[in-house]
Amino acid sequence: MAINNLQIGDLVLTGFCYGYTNINNGEICKLPLMVTEVKNIIKDKVSLCKVINMPETYVDINDIHGIPLNQYILDLLGFKVIDKNNALRPGAPNFNGTVYEAQINGLKIHIIKDNNSYELCRSKAAPTIPVNYVHDIQNSMKIDGKPLKINYMLFYQDAK
Repeated sequence: MAINNLQIGDLVLTGFCYGYTNINNGEICKLPLMVTEVKNIIKDKVSLCKVINMPETYVDINDIHGIPLNQYILDLLGFKVIDKNNALRPGAPNFNGTVYEAQINGLKIHIIKDNNSYELCRSKAAPTIPVNYVHDIQNSMKIDGKPLKINYMLFYQDAK
């Protein structure tokens, strides 16, 4: 994942890697596999990304990955199948695929799934946008110029 594809607020996968904390002048810590929100991006010779706050923990940009869309992720985000006639897409219902809808952070989001590809619907007049990752949805549906807020704890609801 390129650092220029990330924005503060994006949900990403990281872990099974070493992180660096601000405790004891850059102490190294082991990170489990986790879903987390980007809190800060440092662009210098060593590209690090702040992923959690307490204690402040940074990881190398090469240890961050997008969360790929699939049926399970759509379910976690609350997407449900709706009638094609109601799709926020030009030419509805004359297209291939299944339409999903979710209410995320007060915003109605429509996604079309056709085989293993996904498109984000924005309105009856605007063309769809291909999306592959959760952060693609976030960065395409901004609120006040910031990525759509999705609570990363949604990904931990089934953890026991």
